[in-house]
Amino acid sequence: MDFIFIFILIGWLASIIIIFWKMYELFPKKELPSKKVKRQSNASVKVIPSAFSDPRKVKPGNTSLYLRKGWVQSGNSYYGYYNTIYGAWPGEIIRRGDIFKVYIIDPPLKQLEKHPKALCIDKLSKHKCSVHLRKQPKDRNVDGIILYIEQILTRSHQIP
Repeated sequence: MDFIFIFILIGWLASIIIIFWKMYELFPKKELPSKKVKRQSNASVKVIPSAFSDPRKVKPGNTSLYLRKGWVQSGNSYYGYYNTIYGAWPGEIIRRGDIFKVYIIDPPLKQLEKHPKALCIDKLSKHKCSVHLRKQPKDRNVDGIILYIEQILTRSHQIP
């Protein structure tokens, strides 16, 4: 009984192999004719742009982030809004040499108290708090600070 099953199985596998072999012969690979081109020494080369490069592609500008977000610089101080999907809060960043003092005006204190960085946030008055930066930006630019404060504000609203 086992021998009959083995012979049937071998016959079935052989027929499948033959079917696939015949299908392969029906669709042979076509080789493209090759052309030999003589190279001329005075020939000019025309550069053809890649099919993947899009001429309509928008190239990033070199405008600072604080300007794009509507912040205003006045001397060594910057004024603007920390914008998140949960709201916008006025802010102020004061630069003293390489040290930045960061302030949030009318902050969402209840949400900020839940944030892991709550120890770095000092309540100065009812309507103003400061954020201590452990590391000052090496590039001496406020763009990273604005993004960092917006990230803190966003995450503080996401904590249950």
